[in-house]
Amino acid sequence: SALQQGHMALLALAQEGDSFFGIPGYSFLVVWLTVLYHITYIVRLERQRFLQKQAAHQAGFATYLTYRFGHWYAWTPAASVKVLLVLSATLLVAGGLSHSAAVPVLHPGVAVAELDLDRGPGRRGVRGARGPRRGRGGLHRGHADLRAAALVVTSAFEDFLWQIRHGSIPVVEGDHIVILGYDKSAITMIEELCSAMETSGGGLIAILAPEGKVEVERCLQDADVKLRNSSVVVRSGQPYNEEDVTRVAVQTARRIVVLANKAVSREEADAQTLNVLLTLQGLNYSQDAKDRCTIVECCLVRNQNLFRSLAAGPMQVLATQDFIGQLLVEASRQRGLSQVISQTLGFDGMEFYIAEVKGIEGWSFRDILFALGACIPIGYMLETNEVVLLPPMEHTFLGTERLICLSEDASTLPVAIAPGMHEKVTKILSAHTLRPTGSSEDMVSQTQKALIIVIGWNEGIGSIMHEVDLVVAKGSSVVIYAPEDPTFREEYLDASQVRRNYKYQNLTVQQMQGALGARYKLEGLPLEAAKKIFILADKTESSCQEEADRLTVATLLQVRDILRVRATCHPDLVILPQVLGKRGERSCWKSGLIDYINSNKLSCQVLAQVCQSPSICGLFADLLLGNTGRICIRSLSDYSRLDEEGCLKVSFAEILNVVSRAGEVAIGWSGEIDHKKEAGTIWELNPADWHKPRRWASDDMIVVIAKPPSVPDEVSDGSPNADISSGGSPERAGVGMTTVVTAMRFRRALRKQSSFWSATGNSPTQGEDTPLPFEGLACTS
Repeated sequence: SALQQGHMALLALAQEGDSFFGIPGYSFLVVWLTVLYHITYIVRLERQRFLQKQAAHQAGFATYLTYRFGHWYAWTPAASVKVLLVLSATLLVAGGLSHSAAVPVLHPGVAVAELDLDRGPGRRGVRGARGPRRGRGGLHRGHADLRAAALVVTSAFEDFLWQIRHGSIPVVEGDHIVILGYDKSAITMIEELCSAMETSGGGLIAILAPEGKVEVERCLQDADVKLRNSSVVVRSGQPYNEEDVTRVAVQTARRIVVLANKAVSREEADAQTLNVLLTLQGLNYSQDAKDRCTIVECCLVRNQNLFRSLAAGPMQVLATQDFIGQLLVEASRQRGLSQVISQTLGFDGMEFYIAEVKGIEGWSFRDILFALGACIPIGYMLETNEVVLLPPMEHTFLGTERLICLSEDASTLPVAIAPGMHEKVTKILSAHTLRPTGSSEDMVSQTQKALIIVIGWNEGIGSIMHEVDLVVAKGSSVVIYAPEDPTFREEYLDASQVRRNYKYQNLTVQQMQGALGARYKLEGLPLEAAKKIFILADKTESSCQEEADRLTVATLLQVRDILRVRATCHPDLVILPQVLGKRGERSCWKSGLIDYINSNKLSCQVLAQVCQSPSICGLFADLLLGNTGRICIRSLSDYSRLDEEGCLKVSFAEILNVVSRAGEVAIGWSGEIDHKKEAGTIWELNPADWHKPRRWASDDMIVVIAKPPSVPDEVSDGSPNADISSGGSPERAGVGMTTVVTAMRFRRALRKQSSFWSATGNSPTQGEDTPLPFEGLACTS
């Protein structure tokens, strides 16, 4: 088709004058030379990038240029049209130049009136031409040879494009991110990584997917992934095949992310991951890779140590599925808490960073709160990567610590303490207008017996039940309602306890069977007595993500309507559904519910956070799971004596000041809720202007980082009536100390051996009757 168009254009140009170099010919040639100059300029830039990436030891510049052209061809809109135009123009220029050179040689003085390259039987080859007929035959033979050569070139170029389209060209890169494995949930992780790398100018992400390259690229383009100056390269292959792995340049990658295969059972997924790690272990890695680290997604907790033993360098092993189960329980402590957790995990809003700040030696932690400008420190990390959250406000820094800060992005992190900051901080601390009430120790609540209802069933139930048993008082009960066979569910929970070497000590389990959407079955549940109601996503093989979310939202609406009809519920009831996609989030938000967990999104956000900063892994365990720090939602009256019943005006700096006097750190406050939006948030974390006052109503809330209840190491008395001192755990008052000590010590041991977090693996070691969002919100830790 391109060749025929070139012939037609050549005929038109030949009719305009004696040769190719008429006015149209000159104009066309100038355009073509301009395009050629642009292509040459791009090639020169690619040469510089080739040298910058130090990719000469991987392949030659010709292979690198082919790889880069393939990437451009896959991701540039209308790339095939642009290639067709350049190819047609090149053939046209070559044909025009050969025609202009051939006519004077064959018969000088010829005036060509018309060329007919597709001469048929009985047709005259050239009409209106002067000169010997054999000259005209030579001219036709010359054009026939040109057409034959063009057909050969076109056929070769089609083969070349086929290889590019199917990813036969290896990736030639360095200091990039490699993702081994792919599913639709990985799109969220790719978006988060692109958002994280935006401030540094972007980066490159290479994906090795079992599916076809074209299929994955089409999926990414349909999802409208915001690349933010980054690039994505896709290759098709198996992550346990060494030849396929090397095609994405694993040896020179900065990060290697090994995703678990969620389409198979957890045991089979870990078996596949083991084979991937064996393949990675046998590769020769480049010494030029900066801070290379492998992030591995593990399904079974017991396999974590085995994964670490196969590490070929620094490695983080994350049991994301167990983490989501633990996060569900942690987010159910208070209404609105799930929104805070979701905001701090993504790169679009405020997130936690580990920053090296010069000049902090001699500063107290309380003064540092106001000395960093646009970020809020909540703790620090030692040189041994040990995380310390909420140190005493009088703690003095030595200067070797790295600060853990809540900030908008990496570009807003401070490099050093600004000169003259001591005077400014002193002025801020002395200008407070809120009167503190004292310590926050009296704001903890006692653990009581609770009824918890779990509606639905998936493989995350094991970690949910384990975490629930750690946070409830003895004598609590859990009712599990699901369509699966009760005998199967009991056997699964027994096996889950064996995997964790732990037996439930504080709760009893009651199994009930029925369809999730059956109203009469749901009405048989004691919903009005439940303190927490979890609605789990149906992850069976027969249901897709959208179908599972539709069923979850339908069950949620049924439960809320039953509670509305009964006109009674637990005062601290939290209904927490688990959704899998964005549509499920939007449905929950439009229904007036502010508490929900998108498990697929959160797991991908965690992987992206650890991929960007591996040392932040321990922070998730200490803060998001409430081990050494805890995110709490409280009222301003818990910290300050308010003089008036109505509204007053306060700034965030004043709130941060008064909260710090209680030994805690404020990180945000409540904002306006607009359920007309498709999705939104109720919290404003780290407000932009700390000193701008806002109207404060009695139902406004603040988000703080507080110390969780803890059991002192010296407590060894097994007496059920043992008192808990001020250094102990008021939250667990009235609970047998044997149970408390066992649970807390087990949790510490779990952190070191088998849990979501992992150290480096170098060594094998609302309707009309719906309650308002903050109505009945427990302002306790």
